[in-house]
Amino acid sequence: MTGGPLVFVSEELTSAYAEEQGMPITPCVCSHRTGTVRRGMREFLDRVKQDHPRVLETMLSAMGRIDTPRLLDRRFLDLEDPVPGSGRP
Repeated sequence: MTGGPLVFVSEELTSAYAEEQGMPITPCVCSHRTGTVRRGMREFLDRVKQDHPRVLETMLSAMGRIDTPRLLDRRFLDLEDPVPGSGRP
């Protein structure tokens, strides 16, 4: 499995638990640097979940089958053209 145990815990569940325990919720600093990327991804996944309610479970299942040693294996990387077909280095 490539993700840690918290990958199985939703943001909603985590926020609810923190609120129940009286823990302060500190915004992620990365959200401030990246603007609306996090919100955009959340909205995108919400739209996908409308048609495919189990999409998050499917994604987690797929992550469990990733062959991590291949991710950085130079035989599978095109370092000359990182975006296939773009012609850009």
